[in-house]
Amino acid sequence: MKRIMIGFLCLAAAAGAWAATYRVAVHPKDYASTLRTLASQHRDIAGADRRAGIIEVVTDDEGLKTLKDLGEPLEVRAVFTEKAGAGWLDEYTDPEEMEQFITDLAAQYPDLMEVIPLTDPLFEGHIVYAVKITHGSGTKPVFLMDAQHHAREVMTAEIARDAIQYLVTQYGIDPQVTQWVNAVEIWIVPIVNPDGADYVFKRDAMWRKNRHPNCAVDINRNYEFSWNQCKGSSGQCSADDFRGTGAASEPETQGITALMETLKPIFYLTYHSYGEYIIWPYGCDYSSENDALGDIGGALNSVLEDDTGSTGQYQMGTSFDTLYITDGTADDEAYGRLGTFAYCIEVNSDRAGGFQPNYDQWRDITVQRQRAAWQFFLDQTLNGPLVRGTVRSVLGHRPLADVTMTVDGITFTDGESPRTTGAQGRYFFIGRKNTSYTLTFSAPGYGTVTRTVAIGDGPTDLDIALIPAFPPAVALLSAF
Repeated sequence: MKRIMIGFLCLAAAAGAWAATYRVAVHPKDYASTLRTLASQHRDIAGADRRAGIIEVVTDDEGLKTLKDLGEPLEVRAVFTEKAGAGWLDEYTDPEEMEQFITDLAAQYPDLMEVIPLTDPLFEGHIVYAVKITHGSGTKPVFLMDAQHHAREVMTAEIARDAIQYLVTQYGIDPQVTQWVNAVEIWIVPIVNPDGADYVFKRDAMWRKNRHPNCAVDINRNYEFSWNQCKGSSGQCSADDFRGTGAASEPETQGITALMETLKPIFYLTYHSYGEYIIWPYGCDYSSENDALGDIGGALNSVLEDDTGSTGQYQMGTSFDTLYITDGTADDEAYGRLGTFAYCIEVNSDRAGGFQPNYDQWRDITVQRQRAAWQFFLDQTLNGPLVRGTVRSVLGHRPLADVTMTVDGITFTDGESPRTTGAQGRYFFIGRKNTSYTLTFSAPGYGTVTRTVAIGDGPTDLDIALIPAFPPAVALLSAF
């Protein structure tokens, strides 16, 4: 998209040459209060850098006028035409280039990598692809990562691309990578919103939503869990946080949800930009496992470098704590529906240029620093403080799917789905270090089993055998 010099703003507007889009930096007097106000107005908040004291908003002419009514100091940073090529983004990976990249890499490493379509062609012809990286067969714990829900957040796709390339090219060379790929089923969706991303490169660099022809939707407000729950999204088509006409109405959302439900990952990491935040569920309220989620978020923060190269500097917490209320988000979906510990990283800061940093200056250093994050979650998947195992029938030792697991002291009050075993009878529970938990397993037609287990610094393996709730003679006959 053609970038217009700020000094020509008045001339262009007066001439009526185009409808303009503005990137506006708000310098609030009361940061938290102003951020909540802007969010409640369903402004298109591009980034919120608390340390820099800046909230960046993307808006149009009318929105710029109403921003001035807030009485906050404003800085118009850039003005764009509505429809033009975003030439300064050429070095970033667009959807066609990403598809070619993952296809070529899968052909080069067929024993390690597979490309799987998650959707049919979308509204403008693109397909959402997932990449599966693992070596060997067998049931393994799963880690899921994705990027670019919001079309303009181009750096996030670079992080996903780098992770894919690093894992397959370093396999057999780096012992740690080799262990991860052998022991974990790693799934990466490099671009969740390829229609929107393509539109960013070709037409409108500030575009955020998908490309639904009737009314474009903010995919990360469209997930079923907590959809339209707490005024954390808009029901107005024109709003940039429009949640859609119904929960999971969009094909992109449906593709990611179906993948989550199939995989039941232990950890899920979703990348957004910008502001340097580590966010975990929920967007509306605290979850019953907020402390355990916070333990892992804090451990991640201790190893993750910010744009200055310092660790421990990311803002952490739930969305409503650190930024503003949100509903219908992907991380809430993963945790609320599946019990997956889900994290959103808002990458890059205002000093780096926000959600579209200069590629030559920031791309490589950003993806290298973010390796610490996704590698952290791979380590946690294998070695973190959790209970894991398989639930089987005592008769024939058959794995049992959809066995419900409850934990004493953890109550769900926000509409969470029951925590259940996967297709291979596998379950997991992430707890706090040096803490004991009482787990109860139940399934229709079986007796209930309760076990107390202590979690230390690493994983605890606990397999469960359920006994059919039949009279002895019937149980004996069923064994033959």
